[in-house]
Amino acid sequence: MNTRDSLKILLELPVKNSDDLNELKSFGISQDHYDNDMLMTVALFKAALKGSMPAIKYIDDRMGRSPSDKASKLEEIINNIW
Repeated sequence: MNTRDSLKILLELPVKNSDDLNELKSFGISQDHYDNDMLMTVALFKAALKGSMPAIKYIDDRMGRSPSDKASKLEEIINNIW
């Protein structure tokens, strides 16, 4: 078994730790998605919320967002204020 296969197994395992389960629940995530993959995604999201630029960039890249999308949204918000 190679590392990729091992990681796939670990990511698909259900979350058992009560603190981790509460963390997923606090985000409103369905119990159907309580696995290590989702737990890692929540950790990444929380890092982005705290201002981690690598986390923000990774999420933006995965979601297909570009810096120009953000600039357009910011410009729209500013225009609506004034």
